[in-house]
Amino acid sequence: MNKKNKIKKYNRRRCVQIANELIDGPLAIIPPQHEENYGWMECDLRIVIIENNYSWMDSVALYTDDSMNKASDFFFPVLRVCSWQREKDMPGDNKKPSINITLNSIVNEQSISDCIFNLQKELSSMSFIAHGLIKERNGVCVERDNNLPQFRIYMRNGNQTIDYRSAPIVDDVFTKHVFRLFDFLKDQAKEFDKSGWQERYRTNLDEQLPEDMWDWKYQSVDE
Repeated sequence: MNKKNKIKKYNRRRCVQIANELIDGPLAIIPPQHEENYGWMECDLRIVIIENNYSWMDSVALYTDDSMNKASDFFFPVLRVCSWQREKDMPGDNKKPSINITLNSIVNEQSISDCIFNLQKELSSMSFIAHGLIKERNGVCVERDNNLPQFRIYMRNGNQTIDYRSAPIVDDVFTKHVFRLFDFLKDQAKEFDKSGWQERYRTNLDEQLPEDMWDWKYQSVDE
């Protein structure tokens, strides 16, 4: 591989890693800070839609106030909407993903709350096919709905967390509720100016390097 192709491959891996971080979203969103109003927001709900074998990815996430030692003056809930056309970035120089992110207030909070509540009630219908031990890549097969993309959903209620990924399953009640909620959240999003707002990540995305595998041979960590 010549030098030019090596650089392109390096940049592509870096571009994809940064985009995946941005699609999944930050650990916290930090609103403009004031002496009487401080703190941060964390994710209570996130839905990621993956189109056409990762050629296009969309996410919508709900962030709410999770500040410590705070009993009043909570931040209003925020919808973070993110979209990445991966197929358009891959032929280019790949130095950074051309990703679009908006922060949004909610048009009708009660309608959002009702829709989330209805989805949570359908968790018992979530399809996870029992299989047992997988030894020879003989995982389960599902009857896939080819009219829908695959999806991921993360959801928490304060003490419990669900993190679920699935191909769209034909006539699956939970799948239908996930896509209905995804569309409704985007419809309820009212974009506002992000000036003064920040996102906090585990790693510095400006310095993000392509991850290499690291094999640990059970030696002491200080060796």
